[in-house]
Amino acid sequence: MVGVNIFFSKTKWGATTDSQGFYSIRNIPYGKYEMIISMIGYEVIKQDVFVFENERISMNFILVPEPIQMKEVIVKS
Repeated sequence: MVGVNIFFSKTKWGATTDSQGFYSIRNIPYGKYEMIISMIGYEVIKQDVFVFENERISMNFILVPEPIQMKEVIVKS
């Protein structure tokens, strides 16, 4: 899925998935973070992640559709 936002809460680190649904976030310092995965029209996923020095982590997510509730829209032409 293209265009999914993946970022670590309260940091500047993040990425957006490419046309094949892949993403890469590099050079994250050691520590515990809250990873947030979001895309309009889908439920937000929040996941605690532990990052260790010199370790590569692979994470896959399944996004669940969430209807968007909007106020009335009037279109005139």
